[in-house]
Amino acid sequence: VGATQYLLNDGAFVAATSGTEMKVRTQSLGNALFAQSGGFFVMETAGKGQVVVSGFGSMFSLDVEPGKD
Repeated sequence: VGATQYLLNDGAFVAATSGTEMKVRTQSLGNALFAQSGGFFVMETAGKGQVVVSGFGSMFSLDVEPGKD
């Protein structure tokens, strides 16, 4: 597994290089409705390849630390 992994909302995935693993996972009802985290199904990345994503509207970097909301 690479150092940085991502959860992508519906429609954000564009392309990936070899070595990248993608899988779809479900989220809890609370996250899907209230956390603005992409709906019930999100795409999860793994591996060591590169991922190209599409962003609509403003994009910003968010540092997330374990145990903090």
